[in-house]
Amino acid sequence: MFVPSIILAYALIRTIGPNGTVDLLLNSVGLPKLRTPYLTPWGPVIGLVWDNLPLTVLMLTAGLSSISNSAVEAARDVGARPFRVFISIILPRMGNSLLVTASFAVLGIFSAFTLPYVLGSASPEMMGPFMQRTFADMNDPLDAMTQAVITFGFCLVFGIFYIRSIARNREAQL
Repeated sequence: MFVPSIILAYALIRTIGPNGTVDLLLNSVGLPKLRTPYLTPWGPVIGLVWDNLPLTVLMLTAGLSSISNSAVEAARDVGARPFRVFISIILPRMGNSLLVTASFAVLGIFSAFTLPYVLGSASPEMMGPFMQRTFADMNDPLDAMTQAVITFGFCLVFGIFYIRSIARNREAQL
């Protein structure tokens, strides 16, 4: 379920890259060659979604399992439609799981270096490679440090959301 990003990048290249599995399957049924998202701005997006999907699904499924069926059935018994059940019953009880999931996804995307570097275009513009390029290629350590501090501040906000969520859970258990 959880695969190192370098292996994931190689699998994506072999699947959606030029002459990859998707391309070969399309060609075998007589369809035209697929324009690959590999080495475009969509390459890292597809890779990061594929990388973060298992953990996201796992955490959201755990959040859904904490919702009692009796609350959903009670809402249905009084005539609530599925959208109203989702808005009034499921979403409020999933708030903590959604917050933790969003925090993990954002922090994971900001910490990703390998996937954007391997799957992106010749000069990937995600923060990790961008800071590295600013520091090494442009020889501008001050700008690289400024970028790092701003990135750290942004990640700090999501880290605080996560810590507050954990603290609220512990208070509720007491």
